[in-house]
Amino acid sequence: IKIVYAKEKDGDIVGYIRQVFGEDADKAIKIAKCESRFNTKAVGDGGNSIGLFQINIRWHKIMPKFLYNYKINTQVAYQLFKENHNTFSLWSCKP
Repeated sequence: IKIVYAKEKDGDIVGYIRQVFGEDADKAIKIAKCESRFNTKAVGDGGNSIGLFQINIRWHKIMPKFLYNYKINTQVAYQLFKENHNTFSLWSCKP
């Protein structure tokens, strides 16, 4: 798989979050804005949290290069959201 890291417009990112999270999209958008300011290349926690939703690679064992893609990052965030009983408890930012 070859991932191209293009600069995305905030509207594209927000639209994709809405598509993935559905009725929980407004909360997810607040989380992404707080965690990364919609910066798909954001890196935090000493290099351990990557991308739009700041997915922690130490805990979730995902190759960082995939998490810079906002669609993959959003899908992983949604999976974590579902695994945690439809809550955003894993994120330091709260909706």
